Amino acid sequence: MAEVEAFPVSATDKAVTHLRRLLGSGRLRPGERLKEQELSTEIGVSRTPLREALKLLAQEGLIEVLPNRGARVPLVSESEIDDLFPVMGALEGLAGTRAAAKATDADIDDVRALHYQMAAAWRRRDRATYHRLNREIHDHLLRLADSPTLTRLHGALDARVAGIRFEAEMDGALWDRAMGEHEDMLKALEARNGPALGAVLQRHLETKRETVLAALQEGFAGAGDGQRPV
Repeated sequence: MAEVEAFPVSATDKAVTHLRRLLGSGRLRPGERLKEQELSTEIGVSRTPLREALKLLAQEGLIEVLPNRGARVPLVSESEIDDLFPVMGALEGLAGTRAAAKATDADIDDVRALHYQMAAAWRRRDRATYHRLNREIHDHLLRLADSPTLTRLHGALDARVAGIRFEAEMDGALWDRAMGEHEDMLKALEARNGPALGAVLQRHLETKRETVLAALQEGFAGAGDGQRPV
């Protein structure tokens, strides 16, 4: 059997992948200027492929290149939130429907374990741990959906709003509501009820939308530790 040739990843592709990861994690926030020298050192590429990567991400609206002033993460408007979150909800709803049909007993055990850890963090009001586990649960459901196209589309949209998701303050009522929705997610997954899981994921995105809009309207007042579960 002939060996399949492995093509090396270009420096530009490496930079694009790394920048997507930074945007998706919320480490780069809306309005933040990008420091090219620091990024090129961190990624391990020269400034030229880094700038090419920034241009590619600018075409997707994830980065804003400012003439003679470098690049920054674009600010997010209320109208954009209203536009993005229903689409993300539809994608996550589809992911939930597919995940429930494809999940093995071991997969469900994994999500259940993450859920119980997240519930413990919620009870002690540990926002940072809650946020991390929340993200792991949603990422796990996306992987279980087993759709590269769905994952790619969702990732592009999520990267656009990840920064503000970290900033968005979740008050007691909204946080409790989000936790209740996660309880419903687990029940639907355990029952392998795809339509129910898809519906609660869409409802959950509406809770996220309300949280982010409230943060925008309040100008991120009371950002505290800078990591808010949404």
